Order: sequence, then C-alpha cells, then structure tokens
Amino acid sequence: TTLTNSHTPEVTEATVKKVWNDNENQDGIRPDELKVTLSNGTEVTLNSGNGWEAKVENLPKYENEGTEIEYTWTEGELPKGYELTNISKEGTITTLTNSHTPEVTEATVKKVWNDNENQDGIRPTSIIIVLYANGEEYTRVILTEENKTQTSDDEWSYTFTELPKYADGNEINYTIDEIINDRIAS
Repeated sequence: TTLTNSHTPEVTEATVKKVWNDNENQDGIRPDELKVTLSNGTEVTLNSGNGWEAKVENLPKYENEGTEIEYTWTEGELPKGYELTNISKEGTITTLTNSHTPEVTEATVKKVWNDNENQDGIRPTSIIIVLYANGEEYTRVILTEENKTQTSDDEWSYTFTELPKYADGNEINYTIDEIINDRIAS
C-alpha cells in the first residue's frame, strides 16, 4: 500500500510602483524607463506605457520549513538629478519614490524715471509690472516709492523669485511690461 500526501506550495506576488516627485517632470529630465530588480533576481522595466508599475506572480510564499519569504525591490543607478526619497510597502505592493527639485530662477525689473526728479509733478505714484512666461501672463506686482533701491532715488525695483526655470523640459522665456495709467507701455 502506498499512501501519497500532496501539498501544493502557496504562491504570492510582488508589485512595484514608481512615483515621481518632480512637479510633473517640469525640468524634462525624467528617464523614459527605469529597471528595478526583485530580491529573487527578477528584473522588470517600468515606464509610462505600464503606468510605472509591474507585477511578478507565482512566487513561492514560503521557504525553509514555513518561513515566509520577504520580497524587496531595488533600483539600480538612480536617474541623474533624482534621489530615492521613500520606499513604502503595503502588503505585496512596494512603492519607490524618486524626487527631483525643479530648478528656479529670478527676474529683476528696475524702473528709472528720467523726469528731472519729477520736476513737473506728474510722475504716477505707482505702476503695475506684468511678468510673462513664454508670452502668457504669469503674475503682476505694483511698484511704488517704497520699492526704491538704495542705489538711486529715481529707481524703483522688484525681484521675482522662485520662478520655474523650465516648463516641459524647455527653458521659460520671461519678459516684463509695465502698465501706466491702465495701458501697457513696452
């Protein structure tokens, strides 16, 4: 008599998701694809086509007399300009977050009055400065006497800071106009 006991080993899966913290790829440096490796040696490619997500199925759940296998994901070389800022695991899903701080710039405007120090008393008390990004209005600021610099009594100035340097990977062209008495003066 032969007695046969059968057991089908339990299987599991491991899913990896890539999250990009880079202001929607503002600087245009996110790679087209990225390879990540499961701790058992299985390599997968993540890209926008697969939603930056992949799953490996039919993995042994246990080894060595019932010890549950802990599957982990790693990525090789980080994309230039990025750092791995978070690894989180929920069940069989691992989320890898790569972060990049987009570049910023600034733009300074100086208004110089050539009116013999307001000799005729017709200088406006304020002007509106309009900052354009690639021809589209980005923001406005009002210049007044309080914006005078220490270098000249006739110079009003303002610096726009923390401006995005790129949009969709292309450098933004910033231009400035002024509005005096409700009309744009270029």
